[in-house]
Amino acid sequence: MMAYRAVADTVRSTILAEGGREMVAQLRDLRDIVTQDVFGAGPASTDARGRQAVPVATPAQFRRRVPRRATDWQATCCLEGESARAWWECRVLDISMRGVAIVFSASSPLPLVGRHILVDVPAGEANVRLEGEIKNATVSGTASTRVGIAFDPDAATESEPAAGEPFFTDG
Repeated sequence: MMAYRAVADTVRSTILAEGGREMVAQLRDLRDIVTQDVFGAGPASTDARGRQAVPVATPAQFRRRVPRRATDWQATCCLEGESARAWWECRVLDISMRGVAIVFSASSPLPLVGRHILVDVPAGEANVRLEGEIKNATVSGTASTRVGIAFDPDAATESEPAAGEPFFTDG
């Protein structure tokens, strides 16, 4: 992004020296589009001299490989190796092509990172099953646990366990 700004400023200076005001306006529009795409923000604001203020991005925004979409879906989830009766109520906070973030209603004493998890989201008369590996888990006070899940790229489209590999324990 910074390299783009340096090139754009150089091109704008050259065009201004040649009297090309219309091209400067087009460059400004292009800069707004790039800023919106990179930062997910609206059009950049301007300062007192009419220069565009660049939105400040957090390191987390640069870490994302694909955009996230905020959600507020009620769901249920179950950890691999747990009893089939051990489904917890949860809420899906956001989803992307690579993963999902959920929150549990209570803090979990279990070590979660690295475990495989299923999340069932009701969708009309059916359920959508999301599955993946827990990459991070954070306890928020004593009331909830936020979990980041990376989808398994090798998972089949149907979320059935492979033959001879039960997902649940007997219990």
